[in-house]
Amino acid sequence: GWLDRQERLESQDRPIAPGDIMILFRTRNTLFGHVARALVNAGIPVSGIDRMVLNDQIAVQDFLAMAECALHPADDLTLAALLKSPLIGLSEERLYRLACGRAGSLWQALRAAPDLEAITNYLRHVQETLAQRSPFAFFSALLEQPCPADAQSGWRAMARRLGADIDDALNELLSAALLYERQNLPSLQGFLHWQTRNQAE
Repeated sequence: GWLDRQERLESQDRPIAPGDIMILFRTRNTLFGHVARALVNAGIPVSGIDRMVLNDQIAVQDFLAMAECALHPADDLTLAALLKSPLIGLSEERLYRLACGRAGSLWQALRAAPDLEAITNYLRHVQETLAQRSPFAFFSALLEQPCPADAQSGWRAMARRLGADIDDALNELLSAALLYERQNLPSLQGFLHWQTRNQAE
């Protein structure tokens, strides 16, 4: 491109630099995130990506889905989305085989699948132990503890799938949880209701 070929910016009589190029988007949607990530991965400095609607971030949506699933494991749609998330990483094919033709809920089908016992045990731990903690402690534990997709931590699993630029979104989610706890009783259900109505940037 222009940068590789060192093409000149005639008005300044110098090679074109990253700061000379502007890409305009009508809205900050998924395409915006993909383009910004591609530029960063190519080693091209990017500015102007410091604003985000927290609930629009894929990583945040995955963590809110985990909280929802911890409280309501019988919600098939939320559980299906969670099983494909970076924390668990179930393939589309395996999820289809698990869900198709089942007699009961998806959670019941998951518990009955011997090859998915590690995932079942992880979700049980989330439901029975982590869901009893404050929102901040809940999300912190998900990030710090091993998960089915990564033996080291949930944070590493998320970063490997979505890229290192998830750090800002996840740190903001933790900040939102702390803000909620300062103003309300530290209830995970209450935080979910509060955060899903909150469109803060």
